Amino acid sequence: MDADQEVSGMKYKVLIVCNYFPPCNGAPAWRPYSWASDFHKHELQVTVMTRHWTGTENTWIDYLVPDKRPAERVKNENYDILYLPTKRYWFNDFLTDHPWARWIFGNPYFLILAFLGRFNTEVDVYLSFKKQLELELKQHAYDAVLISSPPSNVLELIKVVRKHSKALVIADFRDLWNNLILSENYRPGLKQRVWDYFYAAYYKKWLKRADLVTVIIEPFAEVLGKLTQASIEVVYNGFESTMFSRLKKQESGRFIFSIVGSIYPEQDLTILLDGLRDFLKDKSADKVQLRFIGVSSLPKVAEMIRTSVPEEFLYISGRVPKEEALQETLNAHVLFYSGWKGVRGMVSTKVFDYIASGNFVLIAPGDGDVLDKIVKECESGCAVNSKEEFLKVINELYDEWSENGSLRPRGNKEKVEKYSRESQAERMASLIRNLVTERSQKSFTEVTTKPSGLNMLAAFVRKTFGSGPGLFFCSFFMCVLNTDSMLFNQLPYL
Repeated sequence: MDADQEVSGMKYKVLIVCNYFPPCNGAPAWRPYSWASDFHKHELQVTVMTRHWTGTENTWIDYLVPDKRPAERVKNENYDILYLPTKRYWFNDFLTDHPWARWIFGNPYFLILAFLGRFNTEVDVYLSFKKQLELELKQHAYDAVLISSPPSNVLELIKVVRKHSKALVIADFRDLWNNLILSENYRPGLKQRVWDYFYAAYYKKWLKRADLVTVIIEPFAEVLGKLTQASIEVVYNGFESTMFSRLKKQESGRFIFSIVGSIYPEQDLTILLDGLRDFLKDKSADKVQLRFIGVSSLPKVAEMIRTSVPEEFLYISGRVPKEEALQETLNAHVLFYSGWKGVRGMVSTKVFDYIASGNFVLIAPGDGDVLDKIVKECESGCAVNSKEEFLKVINELYDEWSENGSLRPRGNKEKVEKYSRESQAERMASLIRNLVTERSQKSFTEVTTKPSGLNMLAAFVRKTFGSGPGLFFCSFFMCVLNTDSMLFNQLPYL
């Protein structure tokens, strides 16, 4: 059996290291979950290392609550999972519990940590996972370790993998340390420039030992390409086709305009709020409902919406379980997202769920970048950049709904399928398999071409006697010693 055949028949072992994983409801949890769920289809045997979660986390404060339950290994049908307790520096907790201390000591403390490469220590994956990762790598031989960021400190675990294992390392980025560096006119203040410097310096140090880097969008590759020599590949986020297949659209008898997922203070909601106020002027609450799911997880944004939209039309909630969020996505007629104007490559996971639902996707303002392109490519909706355009689109959709009781399905199924979690997990699995295969083939080649004593003798004869006499002497040795073809392979080079 040759090397290629040996490799193709193997089932590689992959360790996924991630902070966010179900039962965590946060959007970052579903990317590694899709890998764990689907890699077995591509002959990858998976173990996941993550922290304990309750599944009831809603706000960011909930995500920071420590969970001290002991380490637990759970076997699932398609993967094993190792849940770990959380750890962080005691001084972090002290600052959290004593606002006066944070006011006095916070800035210098976190600056010192940044100088030491200790970022995001409120979510300290490095401290929480380090010892258990060392033990896992000593007890189990992995072909590849896939490390998922954020938080940034998880990348420091690359050195742990390198020290205790021969596994290849893939560093995956769902976010940069600061996604706003993708802004067209990024002009940070002095404090942010200092933070950016430290982050970039340590990313460069950590990624120096990565074999492959994967990112969710092309602009991330532009940033990270300056910090690593490793190959960088794009593996998009995607929609949960398996979950969608279990759900059916539920009509309520009302025209449903929805946002499903968080809205951030940096997003421009002017077109949305001004447009909705005008749209609702001649509408009744028994015909139209605005459903903003997950929005109240950021109270400042929720309050702005409540003061801008008539209360009788509005339903607003905090985070909900993933399946419930997808049901809300299916039930809508119009799904809204506010594009990050002037910031390249900002595509929320919810957008992929939106285009998979078959409902109309309305972006306002458009980002003039990848978000607009995806929605247009998939024939799922449109982007608008003024209140007038917003009103024109939404009134036309409302008229269609009023006349027919529903809206025609949107989306080109073939183009939408490209953005399923399954398709993207297959791409990631392929990248891992190719990487391990290349190393296996390289190792095989190095072994078969390693200089033997006879190879060295051939080199000595060539150097001492020249190529002509060298050919004579080598032929003589082959006849007398009846040696293998390794020496014969050296003859053309003598």
